[in-house]
Amino acid sequence: MQPNHRLFHSLRRDPAPLRYEEEGESLDPHGNQRQGLWQTLLIPLTGSSGQVTHLFGISKEATPASLKEDETLERRVLERTAELMAANQKLTHLATHDHLTDTFNRRHFMELAETELRRAYRYNLSLCLMMLDIDNFKGINDEQGHPAGDKALSDVSRSIRSSVRESDLVGRYGGDEFLILMPETQADGAREIAERLRSTLLQTSGLTISIGIASLRPGDQFVDDLIRRADQLMFQAKRNGRNRIEIMA
Repeated sequence: MQPNHRLFHSLRRDPAPLRYEEEGESLDPHGNQRQGLWQTLLIPLTGSSGQVTHLFGISKEATPASLKEDETLERRVLERTAELMAANQKLTHLATHDHLTDTFNRRHFMELAETELRRAYRYNLSLCLMMLDIDNFKGINDEQGHPAGDKALSDVSRSIRSSVRESDLVGRYGGDEFLILMPETQADGAREIAERLRSTLLQTSGLTISIGIASLRPGDQFVDDLIRRADQLMFQAKRNGRNRIEIMA
């Protein structure tokens, strides 16, 4: 049996399990055609974006005996589907996030950032990228041990997430370096976010960071162009005394 297009559109709008019945023909054990009523349970499976990507369905002839089994069958299918979706979401999260800081890993951050760069050019939007690292991080590892260094990284990622907006992208670039991409943001707005982050981190954990901020320029072709300028500005912040922000509009 084939569900009609109206059912598919309904599932795309409301991805919830759907049961429907249709009349159809089937062959009995002797090869004779006969009319019957068929019942189908459709369960939509969604991807990480929340959109329906697959449909899982079970069809069977609706007899008095089979109808009694429907409630149990549907419950089992829903339970198993929920387990599979939870496992898929966990795998997706592990593949796209840094395990220590729970920010985007470098590969996934760059993929999302390139998409934002194309969007900024398409709609003539502003865009800023912030690069930061922890001052004297090597000393923390050498003097206090790597667990203290891991805690410092976790403290920084937690402060970042509490300081940025929902639309901003946060990723661990490598070591103690983090990147924050701020769509539809100009230099002054980026500085305000950076200052809030620097102040929050100092108050909550006593850590200081050096920050470089680069704005999108007409000649930038890739996110790496912004990263390169932000990296230079971050090291300028370190040369100028650390615990500060350097920005280039």
